Amino acid sequence: LLLSAPELAPWRIPGGGLGQPGTELWLGAVLQKDLANGEEVWLNAHNSGIAWLGGSGVRFGFGYYGANSNQGGKRYWTLRAGDNYVLTPLEIVIGTNAVPALLALRLNFEASGTRLALYTNPVPGGPLPTSPAATAALATTPEFRSLAFYGGNGAGNGRIDEIRLGTGPGQVAPAASSGASLAPPEVRLIQGGAFLNVSWPAGRVLQQSMLMSNWQPVTAPSLAAGGWQELALPKPALPTRNFYRLAP
Repeated sequence: LLLSAPELAPWRIPGGGLGQPGTELWLGAVLQKDLANGEEVWLNAHNSGIAWLGGSGVRFGFGYYGANSNQGGKRYWTLRAGDNYVLTPLEIVIGTNAVPALLALRLNFEASGTRLALYTNPVPGGPLPTSPAATAALATTPEFRSLAFYGGNGAGNGRIDEIRLGTGPGQVAPAASSGASLAPPEVRLIQGGAFLNVSWPAGRVLQQSMLMSNWQPVTAPSLAAGGWQELALPKPALPTRNFYRLAP
């Protein structure tokens, strides 16, 4: 996920990525690990313009990082700060009774560095726990441009939902009736059969790219229900990465 939305301007370093000193930013997501193996499941922030390169140039993240998240034969949700890993007390529950975890990360960007605090399973819309589950510090401002999710090298290993950025815990872990989740999606992707159904609002131009450069317009033959443009794209014979965005 390339973080290019104009709403992020208050946190953007002029001419660069996010991490403006003197600001506070929250990042939240729901993660779940389903299989009992060493495959990692994480959400990382990095400074590459190629969003899916989540293992390179990592600034920070949270999730399960294989051996770095294991202790005493158990797996724990973990905060990553650069190349340092801090385990939380929250054990990962896997298997047929796998339990998802709501993780909320507070980032305080300062001229002398950055403070990170990770909260596990905060009550949506409620007060935060007295203390975070894990803390860390970086000696520099971790400028970052993208978020990348890794669910393991194989199907059914891990999953993610509810990725949110906000100014406080109420925006990344909102109450169901808070209105924080009312913004409609800009692009809808639905996989089914031999086709990938892509739809986007009428009056907007959808663009497609494999390397997040040389973006090409995608046109729809007609309007679908609700005023959305819709197009069924045949799935390629070999797995490929395709990125979609609305034209700026």
